[in-house]
Amino acid sequence: MINWIKKSFRSIDGYVEKQLVDLLLYFSFGFILVFTVSFFIENIINVYNFSVAITLIYAMLAFFYSMVKVVRTIYKKKKNAFLIYQFISNFKGKYYNIYVESLLTFIFLMYTMATIMVSNRNLFGIVFIGAILAKIYISILINNLGKILLNKKVEAMYSGKDIDVFIDDEIYKDSVYLINHLHDSVISTMQDKINSEKMKTELITNISHDIKTPLTSIINYVDLLNHETDESEKKRYIEILEYNAKRLKTMVIDLIYASKTGTGNIDIEMEVVELNELVLQVYGQFDSDFNKMGLEFEYNDKRKTVLMMTDGAKLSRVIENIFSNIVKYSKPNTKVYGECDVVNDNIILKFSNVSKNKIEVSAEELMGQFVRGERSRHSEGSGLGLYIAKNLIELLGGTSKISIDEDRFVYEINFKVTRKKKVK
Repeated sequence: MINWIKKSFRSIDGYVEKQLVDLLLYFSFGFILVFTVSFFIENIINVYNFSVAITLIYAMLAFFYSMVKVVRTIYKKKKNAFLIYQFISNFKGKYYNIYVESLLTFIFLMYTMATIMVSNRNLFGIVFIGAILAKIYISILINNLGKILLNKKVEAMYSGKDIDVFIDDEIYKDSVYLINHLHDSVISTMQDKINSEKMKTELITNISHDIKTPLTSIINYVDLLNHETDESEKKRYIEILEYNAKRLKTMVIDLIYASKTGTGNIDIEMEVVELNELVLQVYGQFDSDFNKMGLEFEYNDKRKTVLMMTDGAKLSRVIENIFSNIVKYSKPNTKVYGECDVVNDNIILKFSNVSKNKIEVSAEELMGQFVRGERSRHSEGSGLGLYIAKNLIELLGGTSKISIDEDRFVYEINFKVTRKKKVK
């Protein structure tokens, strides 16, 4: 019972005017109860004016706690604690009908109250009815203020602005929150669209740049080949043509594959794969490239057997792209580390290498299309490797992240372990 009384008292909140009326009603019920009980006790113990003394003490305590609550509200919310201040300060000519309506309602309720006072001599009844009428009027004012503030908020949004509005009412607070959320969503959507258009422009620019180099080389060497008579020079030109043709083919294939993985337009065929074996098999394709660069691959399989349900071919492509990236961008004669472990039902696969050049872009940017670690774009490749890897990992139900510590580049893949339910 005591806890319920405390909880009810604490729940009285809002504008000062509303609090005063709610506190009056709250303590009025207590007043009736205290007076009734104390009057009953007075008749039993036969102490004159006992009920008057108790109810007076109760009234003083009620006044004290009410003032403490109101003062705290004013201290916390300052001038916004007062409904009448907010209502008047938000006045605009176009809202005059709301203010006229509020004024007429006030006059009507005051007339009603005056009529009741003339025809009724019961002081407690007059106070109680007055509190009810005041509560009704405060609710009307809050509702009218809510209309004004929501209208101002929507108008500001329409003008491309964002203004903060304050109303001390739970229903309208929710409405303001939803409008703010809508505003943020619209801004976010617009920003995403701008970024998308920017990426499309960059995509066209980068495609033009990356395809132009081998294509120009092919055209030039075909022209040279047509006019060359020396067989050894012809052979050299053909080798260069073959190299650039393969390079161009790789770019086109990567571009198509990037488009498919980016839209999810790719088939996934699940199978049981042993991850350590898969990593080492893929590494075998790059062993000679590592040796040429003087790179030493050190693989730490903390779990000797890591079985997972995935698309082996797609995951192989991911690891191929990572190793290809390592070969292109690693500092010669350095160590490359690989690690596989299972932690808290998560399969974690990590690769790290020392970059030969300073990494000039952020980890987030490196996951994008046509992005390379150095902005000068001197290195070969489509710049789609990590983008394709990220998309494939997400299609396989995993996550990936890049971390950069000075010249060390770390790529981490995370898959959730799926366990079979035991059949009872």
